[in-house]
Amino acid sequence: MRFLSIAPVALLVLVTAVMPADPAGAKTTKPAPPTRTAINTCDQAWLYSWPSDSALPVRGHFPPSHAGEQFELLGTVRYTLDGRGYYETTAPVISGSGSGTHYWVSDLCVNPPPFPTPKANSPSRT
Repeated sequence: MRFLSIAPVALLVLVTAVMPADPAGAKTTKPAPPTRTAINTCDQAWLYSWPSDSALPVRGHFPPSHAGEQFELLGTVRYTLDGRGYYETTAPVISGSGSGTHYWVSDLCVNPPPFPTPKANSPSRT
């Protein structure tokens, strides 16, 4: 008899442990930043990892990119304190070969297209 009174509680515990916290299953995700495709214009374009804003980019430990290869770039150029510019690529950093999220490429070795010009009636122009 005692078993029957514990069984509903055990079943309730089991069901709540298996159910997702969000019953709708909808997760909020950040939208991905817009990308632009750029072409490597250097014979050898090294990729860099950039651990933090306070550090300098560090060259990756693998062969460089060759002329004509394409990169997907995120955002605009970022400059170091010594004035060198780098674009963030969409290539994820390989564990053990750098830190940060994505590899970076020198602005001297890519020709990114400009961002699209907003239309005359765009809210960003007002």
